Amino acid sequence: MHNSDVTPPPANSPATGKLDTWVIMPSCAEREAIVEALESLGCEVRLPTDAQAVIELLTRTSPSLVLLSACLCQRGLSEQMVETLRDGLSQEPCSFVVVVKDADQVDAASWLALGVDEFLEAPRNTSSARFRIAPLCRIGRLRRQLMEAEGSAESATRTKTEFLRNINHELRTPMTTIQGLAEMLLDEEDDTQTPGSRGSSLRGILDHAKELTQRIDNLLELSRLEGGAMEIRLRDESPLGILDTIQKDFRHLAEGKGLGFSVTLSGAMPRTILTDANCLKEVLRHLVGNAVKFTARGEVAIRSRVLAKLSRPQWQLEIRDTGIGIPADKLSVLFRPFVQADMSPSRDHGGVGVGLAISKRLVQMLGGSVQVHSTKSEGTAISLSVETGPLDAVEMIDEADAMSLLSRAPAPVPAAQFGSRQLRGRILLAEDAIANQRILAAILRKAGAEVELVENGQLAADAALDAAARGNPFHLILMDMQMPVLDGYHATTLLRSHGYVFPIVALTAHTIAGERESCLAVGCDDYLTKPVERESFVSFVSQYCGSENPQLVAARAGSC
Repeated sequence: MHNSDVTPPPANSPATGKLDTWVIMPSCAEREAIVEALESLGCEVRLPTDAQAVIELLTRTSPSLVLLSACLCQRGLSEQMVETLRDGLSQEPCSFVVVVKDADQVDAASWLALGVDEFLEAPRNTSSARFRIAPLCRIGRLRRQLMEAEGSAESATRTKTEFLRNINHELRTPMTTIQGLAEMLLDEEDDTQTPGSRGSSLRGILDHAKELTQRIDNLLELSRLEGGAMEIRLRDESPLGILDTIQKDFRHLAEGKGLGFSVTLSGAMPRTILTDANCLKEVLRHLVGNAVKFTARGEVAIRSRVLAKLSRPQWQLEIRDTGIGIPADKLSVLFRPFVQADMSPSRDHGGVGVGLAISKRLVQMLGGSVQVHSTKSEGTAISLSVETGPLDAVEMIDEADAMSLLSRAPAPVPAAQFGSRQLRGRILLAEDAIANQRILAAILRKAGAEVELVENGQLAADAALDAAARGNPFHLILMDMQMPVLDGYHATTLLRSHGYVFPIVALTAHTIAGERESCLAVGCDDYLTKPVERESFVSFVSQYCGSENPQLVAARAGSC
């Protein structure tokens, strides 16, 4: 249907395929033929009758194709309409076509000076009109697509610019703090530093270094997700254990801000579910961490229930806070990478804007979904669900017992816990960075290991083969993968080619997708990423040279 009023037409969209077209002609057989041809070609046709109707339409929408009758010149209206349209559509991809009785009699120069793109001889019938107008419609659609593509490109450029601006700030801020605190500690002439202030500075360096590492890890993890390199590993895991980890991670942080923090259960909980605990913990750390960060007063609450009777049972979790909330117009873009509810330079909270995008994708990979409900200045509730796997044969723990397990206070961590993981044996540390040599060697030696240092892969291979030939092999080689002379990949390959069977662990700052597989492929037994956390590092190394397994090397040598 075509219309002679000024009601705005539907937007041109790939979904409808409609092309917004205006036909400015007096009522006649030629106009009817043109209108029928346009409608058969998938156009939405409007019939403004005078300059005022054109102006009213321009306030609401813009056409992709305008067909204007040259005979309106007799009334002095045609040029006025063209000028009106050109003024109103100067930035729009619109084609202007003048419909004439005889193209040979047209003053082309005058029309072209007004911005007309094409002439069309008035068709005698619909078939003729369709044949002549179809190319114009194709051009109109192409122009519209070009405009939409340019708009998308501009939007992407703006998003990229905002992201780079944001990431520059979010990475440089902790780096500035680390550098500043380190310079203060190195200032030997500063007599204001007390043991307490020095300790505070050192803790500040450690905290900001961890913050910086976490932001870099988030960016790399998003890259792995987008590249399809992230794998979900489903195992039987304890949902109560997952919740217990999260409450231990965040209760002290929330209470330190004066916030209430609670975990509640609704109904019985299965002893185990089939899930990837590491991925699920990561999601909850993002969501609960945001809840604590964006809440200044009130509470953060986690509510849990399992829908065991569904054909595909679900574990549902809700993280509710009384924080700043999210504006309604930001909810639709909240899970897009590099987008934050507040992108302004004056925002109160940092971050690179990828945590929620990572969370949503991980939850989807776990067979679930995420929804957000929020009211600005009142708080936010994020609900997520993940599949649990079949629960028919799984023991269910009733609500009271499950809450009792969660409510038990965590055992205090001994002050000397780090020293409790004693290492035995000899470790070869291949690392070219002097600072890293000092740090890693100090950790290992304090835990009881003997450490030999080399600064490149060739020296590592020579030392390892020599020690093995003398019957005193290293319990473990920690191999940096990027070193001068011979890198860790080639050094490991060289050792394995000479029949070296003792443990080699890649210790590298490379964390991109596929790096672990690359290290294992050349012969490494395992893979660790830098920077390391002292306690977890020693715990890992103890698998190879801990006090509980001093015969490891001998057993391995005997299997050669």
